[in-house]
Order: sequence, then C-alpha cells, then structure tokens
Amino acid sequence: MPRRFRTLVGSALAIALVASAMVSTPASARSPGDAPPAASARPVKPAVTGSANAADPVRPKAASKPAAPKRPTAGKRGDLAAVSWRKPAENGSKITGYVVTPFRNGKAQAPSKFDASVTSRAVKISPASGKWTFTVAAANDAGTGPASPRSKAAVPVALPAAPTIIAVTAHTSSAQLSWIRPADDGGSPVTQFVITPYIDGTAQSAQVVPSVTTATVTGLTRGTTYTFTVAARTALGTGPESERSVPVTTDVSPNVSYVGPEGTVNAAYVGNVTVSNGVPPYTWSVEPSPITGSLPPGLALNRLGPAVTGVPTTAGQYPVIFRVVDAEGREGSVLTVITINARPQIVVPSLALGEVGASYSQRLTVLGGTPPFTWSVAAGSLPPGVTLNTVDGFISGTPTVAGTHGADVRVTDAFGATDVQQIRLVVQARSVVALSVDDPSVNFADEVTFTVNIGPGEAQGSVSLFDNSAGTRTLLGTFPVTRNQATFTIRVPDFGTNQFDVRYDSSNTNAVVNSNSVNVQATGVAGQALITQFRQSGVAGPLDQYVSIYNNSPIPLPVSGLRVEAADGTVVTVPPTRLSLAVGQAFLITAADYSLGAVAEPDLALSPDPADGSCTVVVGPVCSLGAIGGLRVRYPDSGTPGTGTIADAAGSTPGFYRGSPLPTFSYTPTVRNIFGRLREAGRPLDTGNTRADFRFLTTTGGIQGGIPSAIGTGNPRNANGPRIVNALLQTTLLDSGVSASAAPNREYIAPTPTRRGQLIIRRTLTNRASTPASQIKLRISSLSQLNGAPPPAGSSPRPPYADLRWRNPATLTSTFTLSDGRTVTVNNLRMDLPSDDPPGGGLYSEATLPLPLGGLPPGGTLNYSLTFSVESAGSFWGAWDVLALGIDPPTVSTAASKRSNRTQVNGDAGVVPRELTQPRSDQARAHRQRHESN
Repeated sequence: MPRRFRTLVGSALAIALVASAMVSTPASARSPGDAPPAASARPVKPAVTGSANAADPVRPKAASKPAAPKRPTAGKRGDLAAVSWRKPAENGSKITGYVVTPFRNGKAQAPSKFDASVTSRAVKISPASGKWTFTVAAANDAGTGPASPRSKAAVPVALPAAPTIIAVTAHTSSAQLSWIRPADDGGSPVTQFVITPYIDGTAQSAQVVPSVTTATVTGLTRGTTYTFTVAARTALGTGPESERSVPVTTDVSPNVSYVGPEGTVNAAYVGNVTVSNGVPPYTWSVEPSPITGSLPPGLALNRLGPAVTGVPTTAGQYPVIFRVVDAEGREGSVLTVITINARPQIVVPSLALGEVGASYSQRLTVLGGTPPFTWSVAAGSLPPGVTLNTVDGFISGTPTVAGTHGADVRVTDAFGATDVQQIRLVVQARSVVALSVDDPSVNFADEVTFTVNIGPGEAQGSVSLFDNSAGTRTLLGTFPVTRNQATFTIRVPDFGTNQFDVRYDSSNTNAVVNSNSVNVQATGVAGQALITQFRQSGVAGPLDQYVSIYNNSPIPLPVSGLRVEAADGTVVTVPPTRLSLAVGQAFLITAADYSLGAVAEPDLALSPDPADGSCTVVVGPVCSLGAIGGLRVRYPDSGTPGTGTIADAAGSTPGFYRGSPLPTFSYTPTVRNIFGRLREAGRPLDTGNTRADFRFLTTTGGIQGGIPSAIGTGNPRNANGPRIVNALLQTTLLDSGVSASAAPNREYIAPTPTRRGQLIIRRTLTNRASTPASQIKLRISSLSQLNGAPPPAGSSPRPPYADLRWRNPATLTSTFTLSDGRTVTVNNLRMDLPSDDPPGGGLYSEATLPLPLGGLPPGGTLNYSLTFSVESAGSFWGAWDVLALGIDPPTVSTAASKRSNRTQVNGDAGVVPRELTQPRSDQARAHRQRHESN
C-alpha cells in the first residue's frame, strides 16, 4: 500500500485542456468497409487536465429531464386539434412520453398524456369558438422536462388527399405495394397509411402501416385475385382511398424483383430483373414517369436478359419501376432505387506528425466509388516501420527512421475505378525529456519548482509527475506542455530523499517518453510533528502508556519511519505500511496495557514478542514507551537511523524538552494522568518552551507523583477520530437579543451552605457545512482552574482567578423563552468518560452532543449548555473546540487559525460577571470577524 498521500500547490493545477490536433474529413467521405462516414483522420487522444492525484475514473453523466421541444404546430377540425412537434434532446434517458397542454384564449386546459411512439397527436378540444394554442413537454425516467413555447393559434385543416399506387407484385400469400404520398396532407403530418385489400370489389380487413411508401400486405389467400387501395391518416382522421391497383393473383401473377449493385460512373454496370410465377413468355418494361424517374443515364433494359446494362454517366439515386406482363396478361411491378456513385476520390487529410519509436495510426478515406475498396502504394514509399492496410486504408506502425517520406496511394473500387493521390508523412526524431528542479535540498512541505524540456522535435501534450521513493510509483499530478516546456510547483511530500520523474504524453504524436530522475532531499522542521498528549504510566500499570503525534504541517505527514524515543533508550519506529496523517489529525501509539481503548483505538499498538512475551528495546517488537522521563519524535530525514531531525520533545530529561523541562516525578502516579499540550484558537500551542506548552493533568487533581496537577482528562485522538471544525460548526449566543453575560446566555447561581456556586453557559450550534455531522463533541481547551491553562492571549483578567470545574447537570434538558418570544429546549451536556463527577472535569474533558437521526443536517441547529462549579471565586475564562465526524475541516494556516470559531467566554465568577477582554463595541466587531461568542 502506498505510504504517501500527496499534496500539490494549487497554482500548479490551473491547466488548459490540450487536445490532439485533428483534421476532420468531409461529412460525405467514407472509410472503406464502414457504413457511416469517418469522423476524423486519426484516433483522438484524451484531453489532459491538471490533477493533484491520479486521474479519477470516468463516470457516466447522470441523466436529467428532457429538453423542451421547439414550438409545435397545430391545426383543428371539428372538436379535434392535431398537434405536431419534433423530438427534443433526451439528456441521458430515453423519452417515454409527452404531455400536451391546450390553451383556450390563453387559459390552460386539462393536459393530455401520450406515449412516445409518434410526435403528432389528436387532442380533444371544445367546439366552442376561441383561440387554441398548445405546449408540449417530454418526459423520461428523470421526470417531465420544461414545456415548449406555445404554438401559433390552430387553424382549420382538412383530411389528406389520396395517395397514388405505382407498383404491386404478388407473392405466395402476400403482396408488396409502393405508392406516392398525397400531394396535400391537409395541413397535418401523415402518421400512418391504411391498406385495404379487395376481392371481387369487396373490401377485406384493412392493414395499417407507419408513414412509409412501400409495404407488404400479409395474410392473403393463396391463388386469390386482389386489388388494393391506400389511404393516408393524420391525427385528425383518414383521407380518401387511392384508386385501386391493377389486379394481382397470389402465387399466380408474376412476382418481380430486382437484383443489382451500386454502380460507379464510367464503369460497366450489370443488374438483373427476376421473375417467378406467371406464364412465359414475359414482356418487360421500365415505367418512367415524372414522379419515379427512369433508368440512370447510360443504362438500358435488355428485355431478353432481362438485365440492366451499360456505362452510367451521372451519379445519383434513381427510383425505377420494373413491370412485367406474362403470356396470359397478368402483371406485376416493383419499385427499386438504383444508386450510381461518383468515381472514387481519395481524401488526403493533413497527416499527423510521426515520431521515431511512437505508434502511428492514420486512416485515409474515400469519396464516391463502390465498395469494397482495395488500397495500395503506387509509387514512392512509406516510412520504414509503417505500412498501408490494403483493406481499410489505415496507415499504421512504428516509424524507425526520421525524415520526410512521400508516396502515391491508390484506391480501387468494386468496378475497378481508381484514384491516386500523393501523401507526405513527416517523422521527427525520438523525443528526449529532461527534468530539472530549482532546489535539490529543502525543508519538508516546502515548495519546489520543476522544469521539463522536451526536444529535439515539436512537443505538445502533457507531462505526469511521479514520485518513486520507497519503491513505489505514485502519480502526483499532470501538467500541460507549452512550446516544448512544462513548469510546475509542488510541495515536497516526504522526508529524506524524494525521487521524481515525469512521463511525457504527446498530443501531436503518439509518443510516450519517460524523463530522467531527480532527487530532492527534504529535511523535517521542528514543530511540524508535535506531541500533544503522552503518558508513561497509568492506572493499569507502567505499560498503560500512549503518545499522540499531531500533524502540524500544511500537508499530509508521512508517519512511516517516524521514531519515538524515550529517555531510557527505548525506541519505537513506525512501520513502513502506515498511511500518511491528514493535516490537523493525530497518530496514536499505545503500549501493551493501554486503558483508553474505548475513547480512541490506537493507530499503532505495541505488544510483547509473541514467541516469549518479552519486551525488546530498539531491535524487534517493543511493548513499552519507556520509563518515566519523557519522549521525543525524530523524522526519518537522514540516511542513518537515529540521526534525523528532532520534531518535538516533551519531558524532564536533558535532550527531551525544549526551553524548560517538565517537572520530575518523585514517585510513579497511579491515577489517570497525562501531560497535555495547551491549545490556542484550535491549534496546539508551540512556543518552543516545553514547560509553558504542557500541563500535567489528572482526573482527581491535587499532588500526583509529587507534581501539582490540574483537573483534566486523558482523551487521546487517533487518525480516524473527529476533527476540529470550529469554522464549520459555529457557536452563537442562545439568545442574540441580550448580552453574552445576561441570562439565559450566562447564569450564575450563588453558593449555599451545602452547594458551591454554579456558572452555566448556554449556546446555539449551527452546521454551516454542506454535509451532515454524524458525531459532534465539545472539548475543553482552556479553563481557569488551579494549575490549569493561563488566560487566553489578548485578555487581561484581574486576579484573583476563579477555580472552575466542569460538572454534570441536574437535568438533561431545560426550556427557555427568548427575548423574541420563541421557546427553545437546551441540551444540558454531561461529560464523557473517563471524566468523573465528582471531582469534575477540566482540560481535555469532552461531551458528546445528542444528534437527530441521520446527524445534524446542513443548516441544522442545536442548543446546549455547560455547567461549571465555582470552587473559588474570581475572574474566569474558558474555551472549547468543536470536533465532528462527517464534515471535512477547511485547511487552516497558522495565521488564519487565529480567526478560529473556537468558543471562548470570560468574566467574574462569584461576583458580578463582567466581560474583561475588550470594550463592548470591540466585542461586537470581534463577533462579526471571528464568529465568536463572548
């Protein structure tokens, strides 16, 4: 599994689409052997786009409702209106029906629904006078689309005129008829034709066919003489019948057919008229008329053959009626269309550029001629390695020699007609791709700029950047080539040696060429990985240990190879199979007797040697994070183990702290305890002074291990745990109509002889994200308490300072009437384990908010309260972060983090509450800028 998750600089991703340079052939040009015209001269390569990761798979576009039809036409006859329209765009799903809505004098009437079989329908209307207009809307599986513009007012229309039968021939139990459409359709499109057989003048069952002009009547009785009529039908009804056809007798009258190929101008042509049934000798004729035409110029009917022969002189399509009469005067006739093609003409496109070593593919096309075609090289030669396919006209292969190559190409059609055209194919030398970097030695996550030069020929297309470190090949992004060069910037994604190369994908040739490799050495910087919590003993014994390593860098942090070193020489190295750590997340390493698995499962759990149960130090499996004294984290940014840059250190032993050390235990504490890093504005505090950044926390408070502790809770984070999303889950005052210090936003309950004073803070949380939050937690990050966090930066509370503890409420919910008259319910939050009450909670203590089924939706709100006991009165402060699952946090820079939505409150506890941090007018401004509740 790849161990790196890559992040690229956004500015490098603004990439224009690059498409292959193609020359389209004329719409009438045909590729030999293909029925449809060829769309392009060579296969089109996919467009190239910028991407920070490997390209996403192509997904089918979701179907949507059909487009609106264009303005329909309408006519009326009596109490019926004929409405006709054209089929609109389907938009990914087949049209299943139509909705036609009438309007009488502009007022909509009841709509009518129809299936999608035809696009002309009769709609019932009132015979009363009025102006009738209509709209049409199409429907598919996605729903009904928009309606068309209204039609013009329906005008009176008539039924269609009678068609004209021009040919009929009998088969064994059927007959084939051809007719000409009526000269006048009455003002409404013909949708069907009705064929009626007659026996001795008596009409038989009619047969209905679509709007065609040749059809076969089936179900006839063998040896029976029939005549036929044809009538046209529109949405408004059926017009008059045609005159009856000549009589034909099934299985007796001559059955006529024509077998002939397409022809080519100036090439000898032969087609045959065949007949079955009837009594010879036969009389053959061609029935010319102004409607159907006659034989193509240059062709004639040989009545002895009977055959159509000659040398056609004019290209076109010629409808012809062949008629035959047998010796007893019975006749049959058939309509056929003879196609004469122009002489073949090769369409010479602008041939694609070739490149030595790159596959080449170019299709030649032909206008005119009669298939099948045969291709050949008449003179000259194609480039070595490239051949011409004699059947389909494909020039393909892999050129081996650069240069300009000329050849005369010949095409020959089925009648021997030929065309010869000269082609010129240029092959350039094989591309050489050179990759360079502006700085081969940088800090981890720094930006570096790569330059790609391609030559010696013309280079167009894109280059894809790959990282080949640690034996894996990972796509980092794709970038355009402009004038034989590409330049782009990325952040170095790993510690130590990063090895890069690019693959050039040409769009003007089919070349795919790899570059040289370049190395960039990346050195870790102190503070990019921070220890946020750790302990080296706990209630479960000396191996009840854990450490959380937080990604404080701007990109995903590779944890593979990170070393956690203890003051007693114990070393834990993260295995190379671990994934990268997302920005703002923590990697949790636990020892053998870790006791907080219900709070957070470890990302790396240490365990004894399975062979003998021993705990080995440095080499092999380890199950300990070392004895009391501190921990430090070292990057794998050098080639020698144990010599990499120190990322962070926290302890009391020299070499295991920055600035001042943590206090030293005089004995091993046996209660739940941690050293926890303080947080400001949603981020870990990193002043470079270990003692100032950390606090010793226990669930009981007081002196533990000989060190004064603050009330707090070990709530470690892991890589899959909830993230801080203060900017997306915003906290505001419960009642915006009163001040932050007034009820119900803040309430102080004075102490009694049997109970300490209480401070209650009430707020409203709103989901400003675009996705539901599946879990939400509040986590105390600052609180005025004994041995606890200092006052927030920028505030100046007056001593003495209050000593607060988070307490569980007496009831789970409360109801309040707000200043605007609304009545709301507030959830009184209870602390999550392992916090306990008494004695209560403090730093790192958490509470889970009760959410509706499916989570808190976008725009959803939730009211909550926190209850604190006032152990001693004075000025107070408090802050908490909002953590959630289901919502991706925005990327927050160090500067931007100071504008976090972390909730912070200040005041005096036990005396008259008062805001201490800033004047009221400044508070309002800060509320707008930082979305904070003060």
